[in-house]
Amino acid sequence: MNPLDDQPIEYFKKQAKQLVADAHAGSETARARVAAVYGDGADVGLMRAQHVVAVESGFRDWNALLKASAIKLRLVITMAAIPSLNDFGIGDFDNGRGLTRAERKAKFTKNRATLRASTAPVTLAIEWLRRNVAPMKTMSTRGTSYGFKHTAEHEIGYLTNGVFIAAGVIAGYPYKIVDGSPNVRFGFSARSLQDLYERDVHPDRVLRRATKSALGALKGRGFASAAVSTFVPEVVWSDHGEIHGMKFSTHSKRPPLVAIDVDDFKPLISSRTMRSLGVTDPNWRTFAKVVLPARSGQRVIVACDELERGIAWILGATSADRPLDMEPAMPDPTGVREAWSRQARLMWSLQRRD
Repeated sequence: MNPLDDQPIEYFKKQAKQLVADAHAGSETARARVAAVYGDGADVGLMRAQHVVAVESGFRDWNALLKASAIKLRLVITMAAIPSLNDFGIGDFDNGRGLTRAERKAKFTKNRATLRASTAPVTLAIEWLRRNVAPMKTMSTRGTSYGFKHTAEHEIGYLTNGVFIAAGVIAGYPYKIVDGSPNVRFGFSARSLQDLYERDVHPDRVLRRATKSALGALKGRGFASAAVSTFVPEVVWSDHGEIHGMKFSTHSKRPPLVAIDVDDFKPLISSRTMRSLGVTDPNWRTFAKVVLPARSGQRVIVACDELERGIAWILGATSADRPLDMEPAMPDPTGVREAWSRQARLMWSLQRRD
């Protein structure tokens, strides 16, 4: 199930039917809910009950609820399942210390309304989680929602604790509310969290893995290829006797974007590497800078988690189920032709907005 697409309307229909049944059974609570909307608790039919459920969920009427996006409806369901969830997180800041009961209630109600209206950041957080974090049954001990939200913020901009918690719950990760805390623990894969940490703190390691990915992709397409060196994230390959190259570098750390230069640099290649590519020249020195074909020189900007798909896109081997959407080149004063993936452009624009 994709929480961004699946329409959970059945949940609200069942709520309306249950309200009708409870009212007809003489439930004072059910009739009070109807009275709070209509001014009286009499004549509780299905249409009335649907309207009550819609208003209680923050919508103008039942038709407005039916037209709402799937993510907006799932946010309402999540907040109903966790009554203490609001924009701040779980409960009140400092347990509402220093506020009267009325002030605490008013602030909590306002924070609930703010979170209910936060479908855009919740959607961004869900998409980020589904791209980067694998679920696991046991709760992660490496942090809570408040710490993890900061990691996500490096890429998608500011998030409140409540937004991140709602996103994690909607996306289907196991969770546990921390006692006496506004935070939540999630079942996040330790491997995923380590990958995020390395991407944030040691981007050079990510680039070294890119070299391995590129060599694997080239080998899969039948090209003779080689890494330029152990420490430099550059690969070269031979295509019908012509040498091509791909170089990886950090375009920005926050958000973490990678630049892939194709045939737009001069790699220092050894004679041994050239022989492995099938190029032989008796005048070849031990090392020499190779001039690559200028006609295809370009720079492709991708998000770190898109590296493998970026490489595959460049080689024309992107899988049909996970295509790399590219946007037109951005104006570049250096003259290098740039192409940006949609995800990289989105992350960049969010950072610039902040």
